[in-house]
Amino acid sequence: MSTATSPYSSKGRVVARTVSAALAKDRRKLRMFFQTRATVKGPYAPLWSADVAQRIDWVKEGIPSAVLVVMASDMQVPREKLLFWSRISRATATRKLQAGAALSADEGERALGLARLIGQVTHVVQESGNPEGFDAATWTADWLEQPNPALGGKAPGQYMDTADGRELVSSLIARMQSGAYA
Repeated sequence: MSTATSPYSSKGRVVARTVSAALAKDRRKLRMFFQTRATVKGPYAPLWSADVAQRIDWVKEGIPSAVLVVMASDMQVPREKLLFWSRISRATATRKLQAGAALSADEGERALGLARLIGQVTHVVQESGNPEGFDAATWTADWLEQPNPALGGKAPGQYMDTADGRELVSSLIARMQSGAYA
């Protein structure tokens, strides 16, 4: 694949066209998914508090692939890093972005799990301190990369690709809030 046509090209022209096309096709779903982007709580907090039935509906309806671009941008990480955490192949993400297709149920659950973790961090900061100026998405990205003693020195991001792993990582955030974090 040549650099000029790669969606990961340094100039980003293809990326911009791909994302624009995906957003145009999925604008309604993307808007619904991130409908609270302009709220005080931020775009991810409602994802943390959404009930199970709502999350199941979102996954069954299909999480727009453009969410991967939005989250990578919000987290200020390369898309490849987000794809690694979500265990979505680069080829699959590229194909789905170019087609404006939704993620599969498994991929959607993993992407939603990552978005919910950002929402959980937002919730913890709002309840525990002063959220002004705090960027939950970038903090979460940094934290996911750091070796964690509670995980035997592994980075939390290594666990985000399975349901049990996401639950384990979420429990670490909850332990931080309660002060029981080691």
